[in-house]
Amino acid sequence: MKALDLRGQRFTRLAVVGESGTDGTCRLWMCLCDCGVSRVVKSIHLRSGNTKSCGCLQRDVVSKRNHRHGLAERSSKHRLYGTWKTMTQRCHNPHNRDFHLYGGRGITVCGRWRESFANFVADVGEKPSLVHSLDRKDNEGGYGPENFRWATPKEQASNRRPRKQGLGSPAKQLK
Repeated sequence: MKALDLRGQRFTRLAVVGESGTDGTCRLWMCLCDCGVSRVVKSIHLRSGNTKSCGCLQRDVVSKRNHRHGLAERSSKHRLYGTWKTMTQRCHNPHNRDFHLYGGRGITVCGRWRESFANFVADVGEKPSLVHSLDRKDNEGGYGPENFRWATPKEQASNRRPRKQGLGSPAKQLK
């Protein structure tokens, strides 16, 4: 049986440029990847589709999977990602320690924001300053484009639910 000559053939990102000997059982081929890296690959791995690149294809797939919204630099998260993540967790994850204060009371995050971090950023914009935080205009309403503002700590403090009647401060209750 005559061995196949793979010279000039393409296998996904690899172009076979020449033979590189054998490993005793299988022919080896010198391949040039689309990214410019040269690599020696076994004939069987090329023909079976097990080897498709020098390794750059896997890195690209993982990178694309881990950077869904495209709003962060390669090795860091977007500044608002933590805000978005904690907001959705406390409203929709019953295991979150603050769920009873948000999701347990019926506070939800609108579907547009839940489905996409990019939508959230598009609607809220950047924080005006480091001291500002996300606040709901109506404390009984959910998080959404029509019920949010960037608030200072002072503004946040004035936008609280009224205290329940009959409950004073803890110090008064102890007397």
